[in-house]
Amino acid sequence: MLRPRFPFREEVFGGILYDTRTEDYFHLNPSAFSLLKFLDAHDLPEAVPDAVQKALEEFREQGLVQDRSDGGRMLRGKLIHDRPRVLSAPTIVEVYPNFTCNERCEFCYVGTEVESALPEDTIPRAKIPVIADKLARAGVFNVTLLGGEPFLYRSLDVLIEELARQNLDVSLSTNGTILNGIFLEAVAKYDVKLNVALHGPDAETHNAITRSDSFSKVLRFIEACSSHGISPHVTTVMHPKNESGIDDVVGLVSKLGITSMTVSYPQPSSYTKARGATVPFSKYAAVFRRAFDAGRKVSVKVRGNCHYNFLLREYGSGFDTNNPLSEFLYGDKAGRSRLEMTPSGDLYPTSTVFGRQEFKVANLFSDDLLDAWANSPVLQHIRDRDLPVACQDCGHHDVCGGGIIGERLADNEWDLPPEDCPVLNEE
Repeated sequence: MLRPRFPFREEVFGGILYDTRTEDYFHLNPSAFSLLKFLDAHDLPEAVPDAVQKALEEFREQGLVQDRSDGGRMLRGKLIHDRPRVLSAPTIVEVYPNFTCNERCEFCYVGTEVESALPEDTIPRAKIPVIADKLARAGVFNVTLLGGEPFLYRSLDVLIEELARQNLDVSLSTNGTILNGIFLEAVAKYDVKLNVALHGPDAETHNAITRSDSFSKVLRFIEACSSHGISPHVTTVMHPKNESGIDDVVGLVSKLGITSMTVSYPQPSSYTKARGATVPFSKYAAVFRRAFDAGRKVSVKVRGNCHYNFLLREYGSGFDTNNPLSEFLYGDKAGRSRLEMTPSGDLYPTSTVFGRQEFKVANLFSDDLLDAWANSPVLQHIRDRDLPVACQDCGHHDVCGGGIIGERLADNEWDLPPEDCPVLNEE
């Protein structure tokens, strides 16, 4: 029986399909969405029109449909509005089960929350099924677990299991300092995309950036992942202390048997700036390209992580600016395709404004997520805002969305362009 291979959902303009392997999103025109919806619910008749047969062959070639008879539905969510410039629901929700952490990374964009966190400020175990159910019903595709350090959350295995049970794609970022076999078993069992932080090629560099004695712990953690059958991804956040050694980081990643890593741009939050952990995009781009070239030599796929990645010709996958979804998925996703959730269930467009009630979108436990997503005044303000004058004539503004809005949003500086805009800074 021919069935959709990946989850998809309806939008005013047709639909979105989410490839769980690559974490990429694809636009479905109304006809393509209707065909996938039919295949999701019915058996294909023996005789079909030639046009339908041709479309099915194209879907097969693209790997979007496959023969399966498990009956699992791939259609997600419910469309409750008719506005083409607003997605039916967020594509991703970043969940912070806790803010407690055993490191104090200089680049941490939730550093203030980490430094003031209390051990009891965690998601209650009893609320976990509610979280998984509400996110799945809304049509969210991916849930990314962040922190703090998620491995310090005592119910992490339960959270992973409940999210996976609802067929949500789960990603998890850890500092790799805490070996918990039960949690690693859950990661392996439910095919969680595990990301491990490694910020230098040696203990001196890594420990200076994280302000902890953790380098050897990370190496042991990665070794334990291998014994559990887990192939982790590594992220190195760009920092003035590690930029000169990026080639050596790539070499270490290769020696550890890891085939993919990300060189991440540090968000210019007030916490990061106060600790001298920011770098200009031009510097980031140069270091990323060095890492990209070094990775090709040792079969390590190096990716970038920055709101301006569409300016990096080497980046390739994931940033096709001709994609009709680019205006939602690139640049700063806050309020356009992403929400972030604190341990209390409060939802915000971005972590920069955590705890600021004037920027709170809703509470997942007490409010309707779809209604809040469509009608929240905070999100409408973000989506409908006039771009700064300096941005209006820029050829990238559709995919950029006005750059990293976190600090501008927090400071109510809506009329100013992002301070780290590489186009303006280059000019």
